[in-house]
Order: sequence, then structure tokens, then C-alpha cells
Amino acid sequence: AIRAKGEANLTDSDRQNYIDSYMNSVAVIGALGNMKNKEAIPVLRDYLDDSDLAQAASVALGRLGDTESLDRMLANIEKTKTIDLSGYGDKGFVRIVEEIDKPGVKSDRKTALVKQISGSRSPERKRLLKELALEHKDLMVRERASQALLNSMLVNSEAGDAAFAAELLKKTKNEGGGYWAMAMFAGCYGAAQTKPDAAGVTLLLDVLKSASEEPTRQLAAKSIGTLKISEALPYLQDCIQTDKNKAIRGECQSAYWEISGTIPPVFAEEDAQYFERYTHENGTKEFYEQFPDTDPVKKRYIAKVKALQEYRLMHK
Repeated sequence: AIRAKGEANLTDSDRQNYIDSYMNSVAVIGALGNMKNKEAIPVLRDYLDDSDLAQAASVALGRLGDTESLDRMLANIEKTKTIDLSGYGDKGFVRIVEEIDKPGVKSDRKTALVKQISGSRSPERKRLLKELALEHKDLMVRERASQALLNSMLVNSEAGDAAFAAELLKKTKNEGGGYWAMAMFAGCYGAAQTKPDAAGVTLLLDVLKSASEEPTRQLAAKSIGTLKISEALPYLQDCIQTDKNKAIRGECQSAYWEISGTIPPVFAEEDAQYFERYTHENGTKEFYEQFPDTDPVKKRYIAKVKALQEYRLMHK
């Protein structure tokens, strides 16, 4: 009844009633799914056509194992934006992949199916996602599977994750999915509070220097700093001076600071001029003066000012 009034005609009271009604409905639908009572299935099916509650209803039906509803939702997956098949677990996931791999699947249907690829705590899901991320013929599937696999690793880390991430990163560093592989690789070592071995360092540096995707290269630089890989300092210094991408030059400078606590007196001239203008803007000096000398933000700013002064002396 509230929706029938139209967005422009709702009062504040209407909006609050709508929010309350929505939250209560989602809670009840979720409870029906968790109770595993098959009598709820016909009731829940009625909500698959409701634009607000279809997502909650589809998850609940999945938890109830309603295969008839799964068939119905898969048949029309490209016609709805709110269906969520995650409640069907690994069995539902296998069905999704089967539908993606059918010959002649149309692009809008494939896109809708790919959006249903998700991670979970399940070891079997991780195994399936690894296969998709590494071997699937379709780039969109590989990239989505890589993103889902990262989420799975976050909630279910296992021995061998780092080795797989390295293998995936080597293969996908020039694809969009390389970003997720880079995040997996760095996350494995970050979670274990260890540093990569020599081969891992070489891989990180290779991604930083030669990956074709800017976000992947930026993440490589950031990861080098986070993992405090001191062997990378000479390469970071070169990046700060010569890389063609301003954002990556900045990320390399940040990584250098994270590792060494210093800023090297090297800049691309464009960056030097930009920072000079910044230091002379009204309010810049006052902004940093408000921090104590021990504050990391102030310490980095002072170090950068000093590095710029040295750079100018060397390039008179």
C-alpha cells in the first residue's frame, strides 16, 4: 500500500513504516528458511516476484533445498536483478556453472549467471573457484571467480593458498582478475605475518614493473610496502622517478616510506612541482603544525619536504 503511493507522495511516517515492514519481513523470511520447514516453500515462492523481498526469499528457498524454485529462478535469471542463489550452496553453484557453460548462452543471461558466482567457507567451493579462476575459457568468469575466491580465502584460509595465488597471479597479471590474484597473494602473507620467499619477491616486482592493469600494479606497490620487502627499495626508487603513471609513482613512494621510514630525494619533475605548489598553498603549513612531531602524518610530510629540498639542490 505504501509503495502504491509513489516515492514523491510518501510522508516521513510512511517511510518509517515501510522500513519497519521491510526489516520485519526479511527477518521472518530468513527465519522460515533457517527453520527448514518445507511448509514454508509455497509462501516463500510468492515473494520471488516482489522487487523488495525476492532476494531474501530466494536465499530462504535455497536453504530449504527447493529445487523446483531453483529451476524457475535459473530459467529467468536474466529477467531479475534481485535473485540470490547462494542459499543453495555448492549444489546450486554447480548448476550455475553448468548454465554458464551451455552452448549458445546469450550475453545478458551469461552476465546474470556470472553475478551469482560467490565465495563461501566450503572447501569444495574453493576447489571449484580455483578451477574456474585458473582454467575457464571465459574472461568474465575467470575474473568473477577470482574475486569470489579471494572472499573464500579470507574466511577459510588453507595451506597452499599462497602457492595457488602465485600461480594465478603469473597467469592473470595482465587481466582484470590479476587484481584479485594480487590481493590473494599479499593477503596470504599478511595474514600469516610472513614475507614472501625470493621467488615471491621476484613475482611482486615483476607485477609492479610489467603488469598491464594499473590497479594491479598499484596494489603490488602497496603490498610491497605493507609486507616491508626491503629488497624492493632500489626498484621503488626507480619507479618514483621514471614510471609513466603518476598514481603508481605515488604508491611506490608510500611503499618506500613504509619500509624505510624515509623518502628518497628523487621525483618525477611533474610530482616535484605539484608538491611544491601544495607546500605553498594557504593553510598547508598550519595544517601540519597542529600535529605533534611524533605523528606519522607530520613525520612523512617533513621527510617529503626534506627530500624535495635535496632533489632541488641536486638538480640546480
